[in-house]
Amino acid sequence: MPPSVVITVDSTRRDVVPPYVDRRQLAPYIAAFSDGATVYERAFATAPWTLPSHASIFTGLVPSRHGAGVAGTTLERRFVALAELLSERGYLTAGMAGGPMCAANRGLAQGFASYRDPDTNETRADSMTDGAIDWLEALDGETPFLFLNYFDPHYPYNPPDRFRTSGVKPLAPAGETPLTAGDLDLVMEEHGVLPPAIRRRLVAAYEGEVRFLDHEIGRLLRALERAGLYERAFIAIVSDHGEMLGEDGFLFHSYRLDPELIHIPFIVKWPYQDRAAVVRSPVSLVDLFPTILDLAGDRPPASDGRM
Repeated sequence: MPPSVVITVDSTRRDVVPPYVDRRQLAPYIAAFSDGATVYERAFATAPWTLPSHASIFTGLVPSRHGAGVAGTTLERRFVALAELLSERGYLTAGMAGGPMCAANRGLAQGFASYRDPDTNETRADSMTDGAIDWLEALDGETPFLFLNYFDPHYPYNPPDRFRTSGVKPLAPAGETPLTAGDLDLVMEEHGVLPPAIRRRLVAAYEGEVRFLDHEIGRLLRALERAGLYERAFIAIVSDHGEMLGEDGFLFHSYRLDPELIHIPFIVKWPYQDRAAVVRSPVSLVDLFPTILDLAGDRPPASDGRM
């Protein structure tokens, strides 16, 4: 019954995560993690936005079956959730939501012994990691299942100064009115595409959030090592969906099924894995549900996922 950690990186595109792209400096801690993990080359989200994708992780069902974000605004209680089954198996479960679509009132806290909702609209990555480290340090021999939804690459992109791209004017410079989503939409309507100077600012701000996110994931992974959990743990770093950054005149996510939104990073370290591996057969977010339950020694209920 290995420790299990699921880290979702909200709105994170495949082409900003090494080793999918040869930019190790953009996310060095995820890159180092992938050096001893399995990289899934053909991984797909079940939806282009947060709620239905996370409901698929927790139920092993595609959105047309669990209905969250399709037929309603919550995951209904009648569905058996991953944390619920792991709690019955003897895991100590904790979840932390960085953004509002993963909040407890969306039905995603089902089965968790403790669940932290976002602070107003967002909990920043450093606060998320601080909370996770505190929880790990308080463990007293229990086998943990830890879920974290890092929200930072979601718009608005406003990373800490030290993670910004040097020499690029930020989207929200000090003392100036920031460029809002509405402003960007108006620019799109006027020009058909984002002018190059504005797109550079947008991409730089977004990539700054990815650097910040990566730094905090590095802190979390080191905490797992200090706790003696890392080697024997199942750890998944996956995106719930990607993000449009001006391609074909589109921004953000939730309303299309472009590759930038659906083809996601999906990296798993299996218990005791220490060498890199690459899998090219297709996988989906629904596959996490039966896989984690199987590792826990439980026969998974029927789902749309596969082990």
